[in-house]
Amino acid sequence: MSPTQQEPGNLSAKDKICFRGSNFNVYKTRIQAKLKAAGLWTTVLGHEDDGDEAEEKENKAFNVIINSLDDDNVAYVCHLKLVSDAWALLTERYESRAYADVSHVIHCMHTTSYKPGTSMQRHLTEMRGFQHKLMHMGSMVEDEMLGKVVLTSVKDAFPTTVEILRSLDVTGNKLLFSKLRSNNAVSLNLADNTQVKAKQSGEIKIPLEDGGLLLRPNVMFAPGFCKNLLALRVLLKEGYSVACWNAEKAILVNLTTDIIISLYNPVPYLFPIV
Repeated sequence: MSPTQQEPGNLSAKDKICFRGSNFNVYKTRIQAKLKAAGLWTTVLGHEDDGDEAEEKENKAFNVIINSLDDDNVAYVCHLKLVSDAWALLTERYESRAYADVSHVIHCMHTTSYKPGTSMQRHLTEMRGFQHKLMHMGSMVEDEMLGKVVLTSVKDAFPTTVEILRSLDVTGNKLLFSKLRSNNAVSLNLADNTQVKAKQSGEIKIPLEDGGLLLRPNVMFAPGFCKNLLALRVLLKEGYSVACWNAEKAILVNLTTDIIISLYNPVPYLFPIV
């Protein structure tokens, strides 16, 4: 055997793993990688067939698992003889707790709001801390998602700024619009008796579900508007039909009244020019 090789189940000092009761998902990923590399993971799962090497693999896997635990966790599983039973007991003890911990951190991240007058840098550091904590717990939070959460967390303190940032790409996909320009405002009364004004217009081509195109040379739209006008069933009852928009979005189209209504963000709500 060359000096760089080692027997399966014998981990060098630099490869030692010690689980002390926190971040079980991280521990599970690391120990699983080590056991798979040593050809022992199926033994830990209890899937190893009986054979000449079964007992040897059982002993090596048990050695790896036991020596990756702190004293408290060793005491918790020391009464068990099989590595599969020890692993099952550890998983039962910590996985449900890990899921609960992840859910709690996610809840905290989404409910933490910036308090006007306090340090914005401290708030951003706190939000970034939630992201890093979730990453260490095995739950990835992309920067784009974190940005959306941060925007939501400051909307009460800076409503106008947040609305501007959310409405920078007011058309959703500018390739669907041409000749964008300002025009006289078009008002639309909503179901809750509030009023929305569409102040910009453009030419659009909407791909329909049957493969055809709905062409509208001059459609008014309201940037950043995200309030449902009416319940979907009411709109369908009144003659609207659902049309595709870039495969991931959808809009309602009423061919008889020339009204186009977007259902989902970030595509803006659209109104006919009157």
